[in-house]
Amino acid sequence: MSRPEKPSGNLIESNVVVGSAHSGVMIRNLGTNNNIVRGNFIGVGPDGVTPMPNISHGIEIYDQASGNHIGGLGADGNVIAHSGGSGVYLGADAG
Repeated sequence: MSRPEKPSGNLIESNVVVGSAHSGVMIRNLGTNNNIVRGNFIGVGPDGVTPMPNISHGIEIYDQASGNHIGGLGADGNVIAHSGGSGVYLGADAG
């Protein structure tokens, strides 16, 4: 599988996302579209193992945000662990 090219949204790549008071990454709101989240350590340290949890979800995506791509194969994959909620949460906006 080839790595998707960056669309008109955002590219969140090669980060360590830890210790958030909420979710590690949140993609929400109308017009927050075409984002790529790949190659990140979410809820773990840079070694990919040490627990550094987020209180809520690892990645949180809502239905008004569309066309998003999460992860991939090999180095493009995300490591998501130790979340207080789901690793990847798909929700519906109430508005």
